[in-house]
Amino acid sequence: MVEKIDENFYYMKNSQSGNSDFKIPISRVTSIQRYLIDNGVEAAELNKFAEKEIITAVESDDWLIHDTGYVLRLEKKNHDLK
Repeated sequence: MVEKIDENFYYMKNSQSGNSDFKIPISRVTSIQRYLIDNGVEAAELNKFAEKEIITAVESDDWLIHDTGYVLRLEKKNHDLK
């Protein structure tokens, strides 16, 4: 479970007893991004849509965010739609 987020990390609260909490760099590749790279998509192509450059070099025991959805951000424009 995400406990808090700052500009560099997701801080995760581990709900499994006996295991410690951990943090994941915000710029680390997600599981879906890793899948795309493993299947031929260039990291530069993914970085076109990222606020920070995506870190694609991960170890086999590194934690990844398992992203299964999309985020829609709504913004109000400063013009009249008439």
